[in-house]
Amino acid sequence: MKSLDRFLQQQRIRKAVQHIPAGSRLLDIGCHQGEMLLQLGKHISFGVGIDPLCQTISTQPHLHFIKAQFPFDVSPHWQFDRITALALVEHLPNDVLLPFFSCCFECLQPGGQLICSIPAKQVDYILAILSKLRLIEGMSLEEHHGFDVQQTPDIAAKSGFQLIQHQRFQLGLNNLFVFGKPAAVVL
Repeated sequence: MKSLDRFLQQQRIRKAVQHIPAGSRLLDIGCHQGEMLLQLGKHISFGVGIDPLCQTISTQPHLHFIKAQFPFDVSPHWQFDRITALALVEHLPNDVLLPFFSCCFECLQPGGQLICSIPAKQVDYILAILSKLRLIEGMSLEEHHGFDVQQTPDIAAKSGFQLIQHQRFQLGLNNLFVFGKPAAVVL
């Protein structure tokens, strides 16, 4: 990754970390090389990073990294307090979006949250230019398919999620979504 890639990644991580309480069990989907989990360290009680390109080996017993693809290579018994998917949803083909959100819902404890950052469609053009100028590596830009970020709350709702927060950042070109899984009903 180049300096600008790292800078943008760190901005997304800072936004997400604000929604991860101490002691959380965290699943980071599309973790790259585990940068966020490694930064969080002992702030979380348990963390799993999953990415088809991940090559990180953890030296911390509570952090685990898996070279795999979500939602296809997921254990059905995983349960987390928080799930992050930063700069990931725009890479997913349309037919995978609903299964992705549904699997996230199933992997969350009642009351858990899914935290996503998703760039606006216009960002694809900006990233293409920055890539041609060799200012960024532009990880997997060929997977971007013009995802309409406005669809996100509806797709998440079809999986059972409730929108808690939507915030724009990075000059309005990026979106932070926080979705909640309803808490269990006590009878």
